[in-house]
Amino acid sequence: MSDSTHTIRVKASIDCTLFRELGEKLINLADEMEAKAMDAASGTTTPAAAPPPPTGAQPDLPTAPPPEPPAAASPDTATGDGTGEALPELDANGVPWDERIHSSSHKKTANGVWARRRNTPDETFDAVMNELKGGAPATGPDDAVAPPAGTGQPDAPAPPPPGGQATAPPPPTGEAPVPAVVCTFEQLAENVTAQVNAGYMTDAQADAIAQKYGATNLLGMVTAPPGSIANAWDDVQAQCRANIQG
Repeated sequence: MSDSTHTIRVKASIDCTLFRELGEKLINLADEMEAKAMDAASGTTTPAAAPPPPTGAQPDLPTAPPPEPPAAASPDTATGDGTGEALPELDANGVPWDERIHSSSHKKTANGVWARRRNTPDETFDAVMNELKGGAPATGPDDAVAPPAGTGQPDAPAPPPPGGQATAPPPPTGEAPVPAVVCTFEQLAENVTAQVNAGYMTDAQADAIAQKYGATNLLGMVTAPPGSIANAWDDVQAQCRANIQG
């Protein structure tokens, strides 16, 4: 093959390559113009292509300042009253829990009110509820002066005088005071002692009632079940009424 023929073929190959590249550029340009025309018709613009990332060292970019810590809640926001103390939880009646009349479990009934403490007299419950709703302070067994520390056992009734004969109590007047509920030994001992001291019955009569329930005296009722204690108290009240009428 001659040099001239080879040169012509090389030139022809270069020309084909140039024409192919030129054709591709023209096609791309036509596509870009068509896209711009469509964007102009729809009111949107085609975002320009992002420039390629630069090479080499990158300049230091400014960093955002650290976020400020949240402001501490003010006392008014934390407690609602500005005192710094948490507000007590209220039930559906708008009263807080009170250990004098409410169950120690802090449970509420289906109506949303605090569960009532067992064996709480109605008088005590009503008085404390009135106090919690803004009335006069309630007075009751919890407000009484505590007795001095001792063995933990209630004071035993005074023994009868020598000779085996109990002295007759002085003739009482009126009706013996009757508490609303007596279900524990402490309540029984406290109220029987009050009846004896008031002259409504004697120690011997109290011990005789205790013996009906398997105890040798009133102090022995400490191990009696609540049902026996409640029945013994009924007998005490009956004995007091009999002494008053007799």
